[in-house]
Amino acid sequence: MDTIASISRVLAWVTLVITTAFQCLAMYGIYTGNSEFSIFPMAVATVLMAVSVILFFALRQGKTVPFLMAVGAAVLFIVVAVMIKNEFTVHMGADGTDMGITSWRMVYRHLSPVLVPVFLLAPWVVYRVDRKVEKEYAKKEQPDSYLDLGDFQLSRLEEQEEPAPAKRSVRDRLRKSR
Repeated sequence: MDTIASISRVLAWVTLVITTAFQCLAMYGIYTGNSEFSIFPMAVATVLMAVSVILFFALRQGKTVPFLMAVGAAVLFIVVAVMIKNEFTVHMGADGTDMGITSWRMVYRHLSPVLVPVFLLAPWVVYRVDRKVEKEYAKKEQPDSYLDLGDFQLSRLEEQEEPAPAKRSVRDRLRKSR
């Protein structure tokens, strides 16, 4: 399972970089074109996906929240892809080429970020299994009581016949009070 998780980590990063580049190019094309389409949802989904992957691999513990962020970004990418397909319908250009977003273009350009949480699934499962094992081990190794003073011996205190000499400030205060 660890080898699958290692491969999935690499694939998650590669997929993130490639899909982020595609999304940035699409946002640039939409922004510079004469389109009424808002790039805000696509920008939010792209940033959310990048932040979730960075947090997923940067945090030693607490990988569930970044994983759920990546899943949420994937759902947002699905919504954005459908919106883009509806906005840029397929039509014939003046030079005879297909213009607009076909189903295939929608899949590989705008639905490919959905693969990122799929690739994060294996490392997340390994993380969850490791956490459960650590918790079980910690449960077995915990002491019976945190207030147990078994190592502390009162006899050590009783063995001291002479008390330690008082500090000078304490001696001065006692002398002044007499």
